[in-house]
This record gives sequence, C-alpha cells and structure tokens, in this order.
Amino acid sequence: DVIVGFNAGSDINDFVRINMVGNDAMIQVDSYGDGTNYYDVALIKNHSGINPSNLNVEELFNKGNIDVS
Repeated sequence: DVIVGFNAGSDINDFVRINMVGNDAMIQVDSYGDGTNYYDVALIKNHSGINPSNLNVEELFNKGNIDVS
C-alpha cells in the first residue's frame, strides 16, 4: 500500500500534496500522513492539457481522482 492508516477522520492533505515545479505539478505522498517523508509519485506537465496550478488535493480526492483504499 502506498498510503497506510488513512481513515474516515483523516485529512487527505496530511498524506498527499502537490508541489509546483515551475509550470509542472509534482504529486507527492507521505505514506503515514505524519508530514516527514514525502515521495514523488507523479509529475503532471503543463503541456498535458491540465493546468497544474489549478490542482487541489482535497478536490481531487472528493471527486474520486485520488484513491486511498
């Protein structure tokens, strides 16, 4: 599992963050949600048809685009 310990009372922002790198967005995950060990898991390039600066972790999670199961 990439994310461990996420439950109904957890804040998705403790486990996933988006770090802007120039015009691109690096999706990073902290497996335990303690904010100490984020790992790069995906890079969304500006030319992919998605404006990375408009990405929001909570919105992506609520729409089902981030799966923590």
